[in-house]
Amino acid sequence: MPSISSTIAAAGSAALLAIAAFTTGQVVAGDPTSPPSPDNRPLDAPSSVQGGPGPGNPAELLYVPVTSCRVVDSRKVGVLGKNAQRAYYVAGATGFAAQGGKATGCGIPTTATAVVVNLWAAKPKAAGNLKAWAAGGTEPTGSSLFYTKSSTGTVQQVTVPIRSGAAKHLAIRNFKAKTHLVLDVTGYYVPPMYAYIGSSGTILDQSGRLVSATRTGTGTYTLVWDRDITTCVGQGSSDISGYVIAVYTSGNNAYVYVYNNVSGAAADYWVNVTINC
Repeated sequence: MPSISSTIAAAGSAALLAIAAFTTGQVVAGDPTSPPSPDNRPLDAPSSVQGGPGPGNPAELLYVPVTSCRVVDSRKVGVLGKNAQRAYYVAGATGFAAQGGKATGCGIPTTATAVVVNLWAAKPKAAGNLKAWAAGGTEPTGSSLFYTKSSTGTVQQVTVPIRSGAAKHLAIRNFKAKTHLVLDVTGYYVPPMYAYIGSSGTILDQSGRLVSATRTGTGTYTLVWDRDITTCVGQGSSDISGYVIAVYTSGNNAYVYVYNNVSGAAADYWVNVTINC
C-alpha cells in the first residue's frame, strides 16, 4: 500500500494543489473519535436504509451501459405458452444456458436493481402481450410489450426493475398467444459504491460492496471493494469543515488520505467515500 508521501510524489503536486484550493479559516471543533449517529449525521453521509447519502436523501442509481448481450432465448429451450409465467436469471454468472442465454452471463452484478433490455416476442402465433417485473414482486397492471402475429415478431426496449441477490431476477408473463421470448440486456442500474468510515477505520455504513476497511496510519485508510475500481473515480468528504479528503483507486483498493485544511497535516477523522465507475 502506498504511503502518503509516496502517493503525493507519484501524483506530482496534485494533492498539495487540492489542499491549497480550499480556503483556510477557523476549523470547526469536533471529536474525530465520536462520529454522528446514522440518524443524525450530515446529509452527505450514506444511509443504508435509504439506499444512499443522507437520511431522507437517497442517492441516484448509476446507469452502466453494456454491449447488447443475450440472457434469454426461448428458441433454444422451448416456446413461451399462452398465459405462461417464467422467472429468469439476468445478473450473475450462472443459470443462463438453461434459459438459452450466454452461458457465463452478461456481466450484470447481482447488486443491480434494474436493467434495460430489448424485449423481443419472436415468431408469435397470434397477437398478444407480455408483462415484465422484478421476480418476487407484484405483477404490474400494465404491459411491457404488445406484439402482433408476424414472421419476425415485435421488439421493444424497456427498463425493468429486477430482484437483487442470488435468486432469479426477472419475471415474465405472456398473454393470449404462444411466442418465443428473447431478452438482450443493454445496460443496468446499480446503487453507487459508498462507505462511511470511522476515524479508527471502523465501517459505520456502506453500500454492501465494501469487503473491508483498515486504518493503516494517521489519516490513512485502505478500503477493499468487491470489484476492480482502477478506472473508477473516488471521492471523499467529511461532515465538518476543516478536512480535505484525497482518494486514489488501484485494483480493488481505494486509498483514502485525510488532511487538516489549515496545517496540511494528516489527521484521523471519519469520512464518506463514494466510488463512481
